This record gives sequence, C-alpha cells and structure tokens, in this order.
Amino acid sequence: MARALAQEPEILLLDEPFSGLDPLIRRQMQDELVDLQCKLQKTMVFVTHDLHEALKLADRIAIMKDGEIIQLGTPEDIVAEPANDYVSEFIQDASPAKVLTAGRIMEQPDLLLYEWQGPKATRTLFRSTKQDSAFFLTRDKKLMGLVARADLRDLLRRNGTNIQDILVTDLPTCSPDTLIEDLFSLATSSPYPISVIDENEKFQGVIFNVTILDNLVQDAEGSDDV
Repeated sequence: MARALAQEPEILLLDEPFSGLDPLIRRQMQDELVDLQCKLQKTMVFVTHDLHEALKLADRIAIMKDGEIIQLGTPEDIVAEPANDYVSEFIQDASPAKVLTAGRIMEQPDLLLYEWQGPKATRTLFRSTKQDSAFFLTRDKKLMGLVARADLRDLLRRNGTNIQDILVTDLPTCSPDTLIEDLFSLATSSPYPISVIDENEKFQGVIFNVTILDNLVQDAEGSDDV
C-alpha cells in the first residue's frame, strides 16, 4: 500500500488484498483502508468474494457473474432491491441492520401539527385521526416537540392557550443516514417514536419500533424463500 500510494495514483486496484489474513488482522486492515480513503480521497477498486467485506468498505458495489456485471448500486440498494435470484441468494446472509438506513424505512405520519395552530384547532385535527400523539413543527418544518392527545385534553380543560406548555421535547432523533443497527438503542430509550431529522434540522419522517422489527422480519422471510 505504501509503495502504491507513494506514486500518488488517481485509482488503486486491490485484488483480494486481505484474503490471507486472520479475522482480527483482516478487520484492522479494513478499518485502516477506510481511514486511508477518507484522508486521501482516492478511488479504490476493491475485488472481493466476501459480501460483508464489500458492504463494509464500498460506497458502490458491482456484483458479477460469468464476467458480466448483473447489478451495480449502493450497498443499501443491493441488499434492499436485489436485481435477480442470483443476487438474492448472494446477499441472503447479509444483515439488513448493518446496511439499511433510517431514510429507507421512515414513514410519513398521518398528522403533523404546526406552531400557528392553537389548542382548539389541534383538537379538531386530532379528531380526524386515531393517533395518540403528533409531532409539532415550526413553519419551516423544524421539530419543536410532540403533543400527546391526553395532554391536549388537560390543557383545554384548564382553558390553556399555549400548546408549547405541554410539548414533550425529550425525543429520540436520528439522521436519514443512520443505520438500523444504530436505531436499537434509540428505540429502547424512549416511549416515543424516532424522528428523522436532516442536516438542516428539518423533520423528514418517523420510525416506529414495529417498523424496525418488520424490516428485519421481512428480510429474514425473504431469505427463507430463496
């Protein structure tokens, strides 16, 4: 690697460089390669028969059969949308939790509340849905908190006029790029669903605990079918 990099090439071709290493050193070398790529920003073509190695190292994967590329895409695309039975069988042992992201599994809630809506308007909106709670956003869709139907009912009984008095603000959040495996601790840390927030702190969607489980279960069932 040092000799190759000393020439400052634009592209590096690595043909199964870690295949002969023991598992511990192999993982260490994989981590070192990721660090090098981040620092040097070199294009690397990495050949491997190890799917998990490809998922760990690559931002794009080309799966080949009989000398032809049969699918080219991001690791998430490969795992979530295999192009044919060959790819499905090839990836059947891949864990979706290590590849799929929050942006892939998030949902749009049936009801969103905004800062210009008062308690009575909010009560009317709640009556149109079966939700027990709803996210409360600013005009530019930044998350302020969550309104629980029961808390709203209490506020109206007290003749309160400010919804922000009942906002739940201690909510679990993640970015669209967060991996499913990193959502587990968030899902168990709070009774509320996970809000997906982009780099501008704008609300993008919601992830319920059952959604995380469903995606893992569906993947397992799909693997059995193959």
